[in-house]
Amino acid sequence: MCSKPQEEKAPISSEVEESTEAVESTELIDSAKAKVDAVWSVYLIRTAANQLYCGVTTDVARRFSEHQSKPQGAKYLKGKGPLTLAWSQAVGDKRYAMQLEYRIKQLAKKHKEQLIIGKRCVHDVMAEQVAKKKRSEKKKSSEKKKPAVKSVSGLPTYL
Repeated sequence: MCSKPQEEKAPISSEVEESTEAVESTELIDSAKAKVDAVWSVYLIRTAANQLYCGVTTDVARRFSEHQSKPQGAKYLKGKGPLTLAWSQAVGDKRYAMQLEYRIKQLAKKHKEQLIIGKRCVHDVMAEQVAKKKRSEKKKSSEKKKPAVKSVSGLPTYL
């Protein structure tokens, strides 16, 4: 009579390893969710030469300290201290923050200064840029080359 081989129980250490791996994977998932749920901010830093630098982050205080003294700071700001945090605003998700950063970088300095003193709203910047882009596209479409029309001589002429 054949007997069914008995299953060997794994040593306790492998059970601990499995539970550790489960905890680590749960922590990774939680960390990923935290990154997705993080509130992103846009900020402006003023250099000693009164130049403005724009960036995005989830932790403005941490990022500002990195710019001041650590190698993780932007190359643009190296040797341009002392730096001051001129303005920051929480804006929501990463995509919107990065779009806003791009739009702010396109602004003239006087408009950035208006953001800092509060005469200009950050969301208005996005709306203005979108409207400007639409006007530009509309203008381009109306300026398209007009089709050629054959003249009496047989050569194409343009209206």
